Amino acid sequence: MGGAGALILTLGALISIAGSEEAGMLTTARLLHVMSLDGFLPGWLSRIHPRFRTPHLSILVQNLTALVAALTGTAAGLIELSVLTLLLAYMSTCVSLPVLRRRRYRDAGVPLKSILGVLICLYLLANTGTGTILAGSLLIVAGVPIYLRYRRRNQNL
Repeated sequence: MGGAGALILTLGALISIAGSEEAGMLTTARLLHVMSLDGFLPGWLSRIHPRFRTPHLSILVQNLTALVAALTGTAAGLIELSVLTLLLAYMSTCVSLPVLRRRRYRDAGVPLKSILGVLICLYLLANTGTGTILAGSLLIVAGVPIYLRYRRRNQNL
């Protein structure tokens, strides 16, 4: 299809990426909102806009954070960092499956699925650049004091 095919594929990729990024921005903002409601982040992040009924401050914080990341990093670096954070979430889910299985979830394949999931995540992490692992580690370390402060406050309720 030549140049027309390349244009169609490029437009399709742009629409797909834009949709994926929009979904990511909205779900991340909702995560901040719910963590705030649960007492693990500052209360002002759970405020709802009176007209639009959206967590507007969470959306603003998430978008400002994304803007700073986009202006200070490369696209490839941001993608790697995003994958790193997703891998950590996936790996923690895999580790939690056997516990959930004992408590309320029945699936005979859980131990094998958990082990395979963790091994795949570890393999992918081993192939992640040192700079990305360092940046991700710094972000996690930066969030620990915030979590601990609000976690203590939440335990006192």
